Amino acid sequence: MTLCRRPRFRLMLGAAIAAGVLVLGSCVAEPVSNGVSASPTPQTRAGGPSSPTRIDLAIPARNAAEIARVVLTVDDGAANSEVEVSDIPTAGREHLVEGACAPAGETVDIDFRVRLADEGGQDVLSGSFVCDGEPFSETFVVTTDTPLQIDFTHADGAALAWARVLRSEATD
Repeated sequence: MTLCRRPRFRLMLGAAIAAGVLVLGSCVAEPVSNGVSASPTPQTRAGGPSSPTRIDLAIPARNAAEIARVVLTVDDGAANSEVEVSDIPTAGREHLVEGACAPAGETVDIDFRVRLADEGGQDVLSGSFVCDGEPFSETFVVTTDTPLQIDFTHADGAALAWARVLRSEATD
């Protein structure tokens, strides 16, 4: 009878070691690239919560096609928005709004508006885009040669965001 128990013990020990290797093997983190840095997060079931990832967002350099820009930074919970008007649009021509945003935590929507940069400040275009590090762009036709301004009207949850108005390639 002693001989029958030994193989069963060895089989159970072998199964326990194999299960341990499988559990430890599932804890290996894979590197993340493309400017997004993240720490390993535990796997969750579909629909479960996930840890936010930190997104490194580059603000584009100014160029000759740029008409207006806004850059929003958040430092220790305090938001600072820098708005710049650099040129006037071409009435009757297509222009481009582009932007991107890095969330402070969970992905959120960010709202913007393009308006006349005069005392009346009439809205020309408004919209929103997802604050997830991915670029956003939208074309629109300008009906005036009055300088334009772009700003964020709702940016709660953003760590860094930028948007700008450019002359479309077709207008150069």
